[in-house]
Amino acid sequence: MENLENHIINYEELIHRFLFHEASADEIRILREWIRNDAENQKDFEQYRSIRQLVQRACRNNEYDEQTAWDKLKRSILFSDDVILPRRFYLQQLSKIAAIFVLAFFSGILTLYFINRPAKQYQEMTYSEHKVSYGSKSQLVLPDGSKVWLNAGSKLRYSLQFNQTIREVYLEGEGFFDVSKNKDKPFLVRTTGVTIKVLGTAFNVKAYPDEKTIETSVERGLVQVISNSPSVTGTQKIFLHANQKAIFEKFDHKKLNNSSTGTSPVMIMKNDTIGMIKPMAIADAVNVTAISSWKERRWIIERERLEDLAVKIERRYDVKILFGDDRLRSYIFSGVLEDESLEQILNIIRLSAPINYEINQKVVKLYGNKKFNTSK
Repeated sequence: MENLENHIINYEELIHRFLFHEASADEIRILREWIRNDAENQKDFEQYRSIRQLVQRACRNNEYDEQTAWDKLKRSILFSDDVILPRRFYLQQLSKIAAIFVLAFFSGILTLYFINRPAKQYQEMTYSEHKVSYGSKSQLVLPDGSKVWLNAGSKLRYSLQFNQTIREVYLEGEGFFDVSKNKDKPFLVRTTGVTIKVLGTAFNVKAYPDEKTIETSVERGLVQVISNSPSVTGTQKIFLHANQKAIFEKFDHKKLNNSSTGTSPVMIMKNDTIGMIKPMAIADAVNVTAISSWKERRWIIERERLEDLAVKIERRYDVKILFGDDRLRSYIFSGVLEDESLEQILNIIRLSAPINYEINQKVVKLYGNKKFNTSK
């Protein structure tokens, strides 16, 4: 691995090993340092990653092997092991051939694939999807009898082959799962950051795409939380018992772009993005009843910053909340709300802190209230 910048083909192979989860800790360290040394190097890595994603999408959900497809793509350029191409030329040619490869793949190979495949197997490519708009909640029962509650702004997707060979769902947003026990078929909840694996239990998952963390809270049973982001220390796997919560901090691309030093491990996100990751945090003795109370009539709020509470109110009542004074964001609120309207909740906030509000259609503006009586 010496002199990687001078041996482009060896360096390309290092990136290849990284993208296919085959790189060693030393190799990842070398790659990380190389990327940080030059903004152009980072652009090159991202281009390799994009090419790999093209091939990955072409091979997904069918019998064609991604590694074989990638090797064939490289052979279209690398006619000899002794050839060392300039990096920019190599990437340009690889991108062009990858695009041609994917186009030919979908227009030719996949056409034959679908024609020759039995009709009943089309279901392997078909998903059932449930979306919940802001201002709503939803409950459904999966084919295995498991119950799912979906919070506002959430989406759940699962294959029509669910429970035949595997129980697997994809969640974006927040959901509470009461899983039917089946020791032969683990139940998987996949999000962009973590995968939750259980046999039979009840737990809450909050994985909204616009939030910085993914949280898994266990009401009963045992849950395994697996990060989708292997680092130099290996894939993170933790077990949660009842009344425990795992907090996964999402990767922030800005941390990589703005940092030139540091010892945080390199990792791969779902789309093979290189970056830094913190270990998952575990909280004990959490009130899961309060955490999952969003699905009940009695909504329990425990020491919520108004900034975070406002996001939940936006989803629950399908409104947009604006802060006229950023100092209001740090106020802490606790309480139990039972079927209150939006205006009732805003009045509770107004009576509890020096805050006033205005409602204009579906926009709520919060601002300071200098006349607030602190002696009440």
